[in-house]
Amino acid sequence: MTGQLAPADLIRKHFVTKAKGDREELRNELALDVRWWAPASAAAKGIVENPMVGADRAIDHLTVEMYEEEGREWTITHLLSEGDLVAVRARLQARVAKNGKDYDNTYLFLYRVTEGRIAEAWVEFDTAYAFDKFA
Repeated sequence: MTGQLAPADLIRKHFVTKAKGDREELRNELALDVRWWAPASAAAKGIVENPMVGADRAIDHLTVEMYEEEGREWTITHLLSEGDLVAVRARLQARVAKNGKDYDNTYLFLYRVTEGRIAEAWVEFDTAYAFDKFA
């Protein structure tokens, strides 16, 4: 564990990294075979596959597919950590990449950290709001 961040610290850092869209730092934070689970309704609408598998796939999703890089801001409002699990409630303010619409939604994440990297992530958010913004 020498040199590895505690799970809660890794996740705090991860939110800063994904706000910046720093692909190389995201590669350091995610396990190569990370599994990212989105709401089933988002997958059914074709917004994202469920699960997304692999660091490169997750990095594309987190950096260029969904939201414009400029002005993307994540704010953590709550964070709980127990062992290798970290739960986060966070707000995302951004612009949708495909249409420039303003986006402001609240998310609930559960992360599982293994060997200092994010191995799995589950996310829940207001999908009806998101569907409207991505239309």
